[in-house]
Amino acid sequence: MSIIIAPDSFKGSLSAGEFCRIVAEICRKKAPEEPVISLPLADGGEGTLDCVLAATGGKMKYYDTVDALGAPITAPVGYLPDGSAVIESAAAIGLPLVKGREDPLKANTYGLGILIREAVQAGAKNITLTLGGSATNDLGLGMLAALGWRFYDNEDREFIPAGGTMGRIARFEAAAGYEEITFTAMCDVANPLLGAAGAAAVFAPQKGASPADVTTLETGAAHFAALCGKDPACPGAGAAGGLGYATLHFLGGALRPGIGEILKLYRFEELLKDCRLLITGEGCFDAQSAMGKAVGTLIRKADSVPVAVFAGMVKPFDKTLYPNLKTVCAISEGLPLEIALATAAENLRRCFDESQLPYPYI
Repeated sequence: MSIIIAPDSFKGSLSAGEFCRIVAEICRKKAPEEPVISLPLADGGEGTLDCVLAATGGKMKYYDTVDALGAPITAPVGYLPDGSAVIESAAAIGLPLVKGREDPLKANTYGLGILIREAVQAGAKNITLTLGGSATNDLGLGMLAALGWRFYDNEDREFIPAGGTMGRIARFEAAAGYEEITFTAMCDVANPLLGAAGAAAVFAPQKGASPADVTTLETGAAHFAALCGKDPACPGAGAAGGLGYATLHFLGGALRPGIGEILKLYRFEELLKDCRLLITGEGCFDAQSAMGKAVGTLIRKADSVPVAVFAGMVKPFDKTLYPNLKTVCAISEGLPLEIALATAAENLRRCFDESQLPYPYI
């Protein structure tokens, strides 16, 4: 029998790999006879490409592109052994890349489109996009512009849309050349594009949007959805600031739960058969964890295997959703956010070492 350690990252502090190393070290000291299996997770956001390459092999190639606000950066495309490509949107248009400069009205997904274009030119016929962690709310229109879509205002002037300028679009022309490319998106949320559960209302404030900005973004998104006649209510259309919308309706892509795809690559169900304890964690364990995120999905898939969660913070959640959840520990409880982020590794080590887990030897 084995212990499986399968955390998500603690955004801004502790990576999933670091969590695995700390917990595995303590487990091996306390129970050296037990096999320990480390499965660092991601659900479509930051770190997903690393998980995919760890599970399948392949290599990264870096390209010149731009971040969500147009600053030059280099970002990777992962090429798998079967010739397909995986592109992590957070690596190009991620929120951490514009820290201190957040502005969802000016941000767009153009830099992600550049990476897609490079992957196509490299010969990839199957491209997986990981949605999550973006700084954008432009419905993926910047990405489409980089791929050759053309957008015009009322005076027939071409421009590249951003979050705050979607409402200016009077007409657009689709690009050709992507009909033979199969797109798939790893998506960790099922939010629609518009409304109280939509991209602007739910996610834009996390990206620096004021209430007035949210209204502008919502109005612009509704305008474009009406202009193009594509359904804004599709589950996942609101992912990554509406990037799911463009993937579904303009790239013809399929949206799949990111964590589900990662667990398949790891052969999680097979590993679970010999598992006596599953240890997981994330930055904040709360009600949203049950809404398609990595840790909530993992706990449900663990079925009757006992689960222990170590999270930076723990907020109210529905305990009835997780009958196999035995322990939930907030490793940084009571600490100011800045200190909690800076000391996450030592907090995890202390909390895990002192915890009383549902397992005989600890």
